[in-house]
Amino acid sequence: MMEYGLVSKQGPEKAALKWIEIKARLVGEALLINSRQKYINDAAPNAEFIYTFPLPAQAAVSDLTLKINDAVIKGEIREKDAAFKLYDEALGQGDSAFLLEQVRENAFQISLGQIARGEEVEVDISYFQEIETVDEEMRICIPTLFAPRYIPGKASGDKMGPGRMGPTDQVPDADFITPPVADVDYKASIEIELDTLVPVKTIESPSHQIKVENLDDTRARVVLAEGNSPMDRDFILKARLSGEAPNRLLWGKNEQGEYFAGLSFSAELPPTSFRNACEYIFLLDISGSMAGEKSIQAAQAIQICLRNLGPEDVFNLAAFESETSLFSPQSLPYNQQNLERASAWVESLPVMGGTEILPAVQFAMGKGSGREKIVLLFTDGQVGNEKEIIDLVNKNRDGLRLYSIGIDTAVNSNFINAIAAVGNGYAEFVYPGEDLEEKILRHFSRIHASFIEEIKFEFSDNNPFEPAGRFPDRIYDMEPCLLWFKLSAPPQGRVGVSGNHGGRKMSFAIEEIQELGDTGVLEKLWAKQKIAGLNAYLSWGNPRRSSGIKADIIKLSERYRVICDLTSFVATYQRINKMTGLPETVVIPVNAPHGWAMFAREAEAVSVSYIPIDAGAATTGAISPAFLRQASMPFPANPGLLNSYADSSFDDFSISGMLLPDRLNRIAARQNSDGSFGNIEGDASARIKETAQAIVRFAGSRKISLYRTQLQKAIDYLVAVEALILADHALTELVYEALELARERKIIRLSGHDWLNFLSRLKQRMENLD
Repeated sequence: MMEYGLVSKQGPEKAALKWIEIKARLVGEALLINSRQKYINDAAPNAEFIYTFPLPAQAAVSDLTLKINDAVIKGEIREKDAAFKLYDEALGQGDSAFLLEQVRENAFQISLGQIARGEEVEVDISYFQEIETVDEEMRICIPTLFAPRYIPGKASGDKMGPGRMGPTDQVPDADFITPPVADVDYKASIEIELDTLVPVKTIESPSHQIKVENLDDTRARVVLAEGNSPMDRDFILKARLSGEAPNRLLWGKNEQGEYFAGLSFSAELPPTSFRNACEYIFLLDISGSMAGEKSIQAAQAIQICLRNLGPEDVFNLAAFESETSLFSPQSLPYNQQNLERASAWVESLPVMGGTEILPAVQFAMGKGSGREKIVLLFTDGQVGNEKEIIDLVNKNRDGLRLYSIGIDTAVNSNFINAIAAVGNGYAEFVYPGEDLEEKILRHFSRIHASFIEEIKFEFSDNNPFEPAGRFPDRIYDMEPCLLWFKLSAPPQGRVGVSGNHGGRKMSFAIEEIQELGDTGVLEKLWAKQKIAGLNAYLSWGNPRRSSGIKADIIKLSERYRVICDLTSFVATYQRINKMTGLPETVVIPVNAPHGWAMFAREAEAVSVSYIPIDAGAATTGAISPAFLRQASMPFPANPGLLNSYADSSFDDFSISGMLLPDRLNRIAARQNSDGSFGNIEGDASARIKETAQAIVRFAGSRKISLYRTQLQKAIDYLVAVEALILADHALTELVYEALELARERKIIRLSGHDWLNFLSRLKQRMENLD
């Protein structure tokens, strides 16, 4: 069994790569990024440099430009083997050549051959990246580090790539995805220009210290506060918007006279009137790469997950490293005894070994209980056999919803996204230090959210269209949806969306249609997704069609200048004075990921930067007063009564009436299976008081919707003990005030419940006693 490589401790590695400059600009629902890499040969008489680096999953790489001496060279797209042949022949003839290859969906390799001693080369790589806005938050991730992958399996085949490890029977391309790891001295600068559709409230980065220049309400420029940064973690930028982006269709015409469009919308659907009983299976990564803060966060998140289950649900847990450990051989009923056992089991888990995800996923895909199966996967995703795992989930996707949570400073986003997509679920990403519990609760709100299926799209002018790929199986309430189309003519009128909602047909329309001047983003993201769909067909479709499908992929790649795993960018530079002999190959090492305890690096404290949009400068290390003013929510009119029952066990710290998220999550993680809070074996009145106080604390948070399920469970508990409440005047008043606050915050949907009658009886009791 192969493990992760270890970091060199011989001091900083002097690499031919000197610096990287990343500049990005927001264009519609996509980010246009240019990455400039500078290399200098200061070691070998003539050298070949090879560097493996990440790009976002599904990034559309659209351009390669190089500058060597005074020459500027544009890369051309060729079929992969033909591109390498052209590259290799140029080197053999004493000329310089350059090759950019896609190793995996989010892994790329650049090769620079026959570089003379003292010679400088600048490499410009341009690509587009889709950007989603969820709950009024736009999240941008720019990966800078290809983190070490765990490579399972037995040695198999000859080593062809520049990586540290050879191919195995489970990871045949291991020699291309295992670059050497060392303490390197090259760094990156980052600059992002934002132009959003709605005004921005705050901009923050959980990964780096940043500076923000505010140009107006919707435009800002963001740079690193220190100018440049070690390439040991992803760059994360979050912009909190003042509202949801409008539903709209952007379209444009390219130079060949073709029309492309991007459709972005969030469907507002009626709430569901029932909750299905489900089988929940939690898969927790406890491998060595998860050691430290990541494992602590994941364990805390599972504690909150367990409190969101209902009395009709069943559940199980599995922890995986080199081996898989099960909480129970089969799923168990959700009750207080099993909840307490599961909580203790999670707290006792060690962190060790490699990342053997496949056996854990095989367990989750096994025979179920007859209920809909919900799988939640917590991992950093740093595995080499990701295709094998994704294929397994795809074969078992009927009756399954898999929600993945990627936790890392350098997450394998392609795996996290892909496994959720084939599992009919959704992916979330958490940088260590971010609020993981918030992302988990978003998943739970999705699990029981209303949705439409059997989706159809129709242009009102009957404009024939070609979608980039398959339509989603389901569209969920208020979840962003972004689709790409190739059209036959300019769109007019509106776009209709219809589907099946609980057995009834439902439809709505996108009215806003806008022409976009820069068509490149539309055609290239359409082409990239079209290629991805055809590539997926190669895995499950009729093998007799494979050669034709591959030809179509290459044709699309060359026509729209978007490379894929079957094509590469290649460029040559003819020298007047030819180089002699083959070059010395130098593989550029990468940093160990920041915060990975397994590499025994000293942890750096990275403060979260909260920047109010009107500040004009970075503030670090604390939450800004302006941010708190926007976030705080009012408490009820009679806070004295409620606060008089505050239990010291909550021990919470709030500012401006807002409970800080980590403290609120501690409360959420202590809810009992029946929905109550407090000692399950203690005095019933004390438990009622603590439950009412917990409701107040949740209702005082700006993120109250995340705790909807737990709040409803708490209210159901109070309804069940109505007789005890009505027998005590103080309890009656306390519970009434708490539920009124929850009602005012619109967390309680009264239709289909007896909560309204319960509130009326509480009010009547208080009036009678007065």
